[in-house]
Amino acid sequence: MRIHILGVGVSDYRGTRDDLRFAAADARKFTEAMHLAAREFLCLAPEAECEDLVRVQLLTAESGGESDPLTREDILAALDTIVEEAGFEDVVLVFFAGHGVTTSV
Repeated sequence: MRIHILGVGVSDYRGTRDDLRFAAADARKFTEAMHLAAREFLCLAPEAECEDLVRVQLLTAESGGESDPLTREDILAALDTIVEEAGFEDVVLVFFAGHGVTTSV
């Protein structure tokens, strides 16, 4: 069993006044906390090799425009990676912090 963690935090909505102050930081903190908890859960012995058992991806767009914009394609690519790597007994955690928009596809 492996645990796959994807954290997405969008604080910077370029070209708008819709920036959020803490979305990227929330995604980072969630991902860090879940990574620690997953290692505790999977690595019962301190000497256990478990780095390969916990897969973490963190995608953020920081407020202030210092990072590259985060795109829909970036998020879908991260999800595709999980789909390719996750097995039947694996656990997948996805966290999203940002604005939600309803659109028809």
